[in-house]
Amino acid sequence: FLLDSGVDVNASDGMTALHNACAGGHIALADLLIVRGANLEALNEYGGTVLSSTLWFAYNVNDQEFTARDFPRMIEFLIAAGARTDFYAELKDEIAGVYERVSLSSKPRQ
Repeated sequence: FLLDSGVDVNASDGMTALHNACAGGHIALADLLIVRGANLEALNEYGGTVLSSTLWFAYNVNDQEFTARDFPRMIEFLIAAGARTDFYAELKDEIAGVYERVSLSSKPRQ
């Protein structure tokens, strides 16, 4: 409704709607925003792109939220949508770290 009413899809209060959708793990909403013209490389108030911001959230939530928001799937979605993985030197390592967190959390505890 808001987008149909003319709200700027890239409006920001420090984070765009796309930053927030991805941080929350809402792939369907992120897809809608991208289809409607949301900028994957828009910077938030901390200088982070949508992908780098999503990685920050992936590293800074508890295990339950990490699983509920399915950050690996969101990261795959963003990369498939065209998000740059070369925004800074460590970005690819941070992406790999998210997948490592998944594999570590799925190992049986001793």
